[in-house]
Amino acid sequence: MLTDSPDPSRPSDSQRSKAAAHRAAYLKDYRKFYRQYRRIVALAMPLESWASLEALAQAAGVKPPAYARRVLLEHVGLASPPPAPPHPELARRLDEATRLLRAVSNNINQIAHRLHAQALRAEAPDPDAIQAQVRGLFEGMDLVRRELARIADQPFPPSP
Repeated sequence: MLTDSPDPSRPSDSQRSKAAAHRAAYLKDYRKFYRQYRRIVALAMPLESWASLEALAQAAGVKPPAYARRVLLEHVGLASPPPAPPHPELARRLDEATRLLRAVSNNINQIAHRLHAQALRAEAPDPDAIQAQVRGLFEGMDLVRRELARIADQPFPPSP
């Protein structure tokens, strides 16, 4: 028989609302600080123009927003010309290393979330589970380290 009892592994509504309020306060403070140094410019464009922007950005080896920012700043004389795009193989290897770092960061975030949820429920964390998760993190970090070493040690083929 199924019951409607709350899942003990999930934070309660009041705990979630406290966390949401804390996050909202943090974002308010962050935005206030950010606005002291930066301004956001939004730009809407037709899909055909976006396709052209994507092609130009890809040729320059950057994402479309970064390319648009660079072009705008250069046009008004506020930025120096960009450096040459990285070697395609270097860019590919760095993208892979970035993907691995994101995976490790996501795992760290999940562990922190679980520990925080257990602390809110006043439960003692399972040391074996934490140790297994941390071991997995170290394995992921080692994979990132090996990938970065491989990137640094391998010669690049000639540019096309």
